[in-house]
Amino acid sequence: MDVYIARKMHLSHITEWLVLILLIFLPFSCSQKGQERYAFLLEKYNTAHDAQMQGNMEDAANGYRECVEQCSHEQYLHDDSVKLLLPRAMGQLMNVYQSQGDLNGCVAYFDSLKREVDAEPTKYNKVLCRQFKRDVYVFLAYSLSRTDDEERAVLTMDEAMKMPLSYPTPERLFRDDAYAAGVYYCVSSTQAKVFEYGKKALAEVRQCKQKSGVQWLVTMLGGMYHRTGKVDEAIRMYQEGYELAQMAQDTLGMSNAKKEMADYLLQWNLDSLANRFATEAVQLLGKVVNKNPMVETGVYVTKARILKAMHQKENALSYLKKARESANGLPYNSGASDIGVLMGSLLVTKTPPCYPGDYAQGMALLENASHDATYKIKATAFFELAKANLAAGKQDEGEAQLDSMYTILNGSSTPIVLEGAYEYALRYYLKSGNQARAAMYSQALEKQKEIADRSASIKNVINAVTQMEMGGKERSLNEQENEMNRHKTTAIAVTCGLVFVVIGLIVLCFWIKHKDKRKHNNTKRELSKTMKKLKVAQRNQQRAEERLATIEDDNVKKIKDGQQVLAILRDKGEPKFREYFEQAYPAFIKQLRAQVPSITHKEESYCMLMALGMSNAELAEAFVITRQSVNIARSRIRKKLPEAEKTRMEAFLAELLKKED
Repeated sequence: MDVYIARKMHLSHITEWLVLILLIFLPFSCSQKGQERYAFLLEKYNTAHDAQMQGNMEDAANGYRECVEQCSHEQYLHDDSVKLLLPRAMGQLMNVYQSQGDLNGCVAYFDSLKREVDAEPTKYNKVLCRQFKRDVYVFLAYSLSRTDDEERAVLTMDEAMKMPLSYPTPERLFRDDAYAAGVYYCVSSTQAKVFEYGKKALAEVRQCKQKSGVQWLVTMLGGMYHRTGKVDEAIRMYQEGYELAQMAQDTLGMSNAKKEMADYLLQWNLDSLANRFATEAVQLLGKVVNKNPMVETGVYVTKARILKAMHQKENALSYLKKARESANGLPYNSGASDIGVLMGSLLVTKTPPCYPGDYAQGMALLENASHDATYKIKATAFFELAKANLAAGKQDEGEAQLDSMYTILNGSSTPIVLEGAYEYALRYYLKSGNQARAAMYSQALEKQKEIADRSASIKNVINAVTQMEMGGKERSLNEQENEMNRHKTTAIAVTCGLVFVVIGLIVLCFWIKHKDKRKHNNTKRELSKTMKKLKVAQRNQQRAEERLATIEDDNVKKIKDGQQVLAILRDKGEPKFREYFEQAYPAFIKQLRAQVPSITHKEESYCMLMALGMSNAELAEAFVITRQSVNIARSRIRKKLPEAEKTRMEAFLAELLKKED
């Protein structure tokens, strides 16, 4: 019995020693395996990065995708070093997609990752779902902002910034805030957030060891200060952005900073100086290894825009052709729309044309931009189309396009200034005798001049800053030369000065007396003229009010009788047409909304015209769109109708109209 107990105690001691040995060596073994896994994946990441640096983007993309897939596996849930390779690989993969110009492919990839992190995690994506969901959302939002889907980009970024950030290092915080600023920069309604996140990112970058991307952020903030009229801050940011890119040996960032500065100078008509910066931006592009189609396109377009302002049309067209090659494959509003409207305006005004199709090609490019581009580019396209059509004697088309331009410029929530547009329209309507339209554009021009007057001091600062930058050395040399000659001219200057003072005092007395007399006479004449003008204006206003009341009644009657509907819509615009229509048929819109709750404001306008019996051709003319677009609009409206009315849409609308009677 004692032997049995002794053996049992001996075995117990052996077991305890084995457990102790396992506890000592097991962590070392696990750590060794973790280090081996990290070394394996790091080698894959570095191989992909080398391929990216050498311009082999296809191999780089495949390598980064493999890193993302393998780092997402559940076996790495406890290996922080391995897991942090995951967001790095995602970020570099996004850069590769953008370097290739495959922006839609980039969105598709991160959309697929978003679907994964939104679903139930599996063993193959546990790391991604549990700890890097915010990273996926941030990369997707930024990818979307590079396409035309800016609204979804903002919504996705809003969601991302509400999520917790795993491993909140300064570098990761800087990345998210900088990308957020970039996304909000693209949308006019979120400009305040650009400063909010941009300033946070600049505060965080001070703690970062790796400062990659800060030069792009600084240049973007320069653009924001540019938009808000803070000239000194804008200039400082542009210069700082260039210097940071230079320190980081980021040639693409240097080129982008030069391009932004050229854009800014062009706004103030400093064409020669802007051209110098644009030329330097183009030269820097030639040294870039990893191309970025969006940046490259922007540089060429800016250079072409400056050359157009300098009346070098042929050179401008050559740069636009380069821009078109760079923008091939990019979304339309990521470069192609700028190219289209600029090239179109050059082709329709080019004399003599290179070939007979120049004019037609230019008009087609402008028509395309007027339908699919952003608001300012649309307004520019309508303005160029109007000038071309009016020059060709197509008065109705030209005036309709001026109206479309006016609607866009005055319908934006933020002021859009299109240089020369209102002046051109005002001159045209004064010449053609259309006093109502002339008054409308005169009022719009006054508002625009108010903005320009508030910015006048800004222009002076710009000139001073650029003169300080470009003429510093010249001023220094002049000062040295003046110093050398100062002693020689002192005696002569004193003598001449005394003589001139005496003569000047005599002349000044006569001049002041003459000036006061002339000022008194001018004031008297101006007062007389003003009184006469005031009386004439009062009489004109009284007549205009009487005519306006008659016209308003006539227009309501014409709509009720179904007469000259298109003429009223074209001459008065859609808001006035709706006002007249609602006076003629006050219950139509209420009944339509009651029957079709989801109908939009634009679809209501279609329904008004269809109820009045307008054909597809007339609808296309009324809204300045193609017949295909009319058919699409009719189809959308038909789908929203009650089931019983879908097959008889025209009859249904006509019945609503008849209920008014």
